[in-house]
Amino acid sequence: MKKYIFQFAILTVIFLSSCEDPIDLEVDPQEKQLSVDAFLTNLPDTQKIVLKLSKGFFESATQAPVTG
Repeated sequence: MKKYIFQFAILTVIFLSSCEDPIDLEVDPQEKQLSVDAFLTNLPDTQKIVLKLSKGFFESATQAPVTG
């Protein structure tokens, strides 16, 4: 039984210590990006897709909807 617990512990350590590569994105904080908010299903019902402009993380204003 101890053998199986030891093997499980080793496998857990291997899976939890996987490689991670940091990705640094150069994004202009003043530039607004298009954001898509949707929940789509395969049911024959009305689908709602909302397009909004992004905002800063610390901004308290709501996202502006895209018009036109």
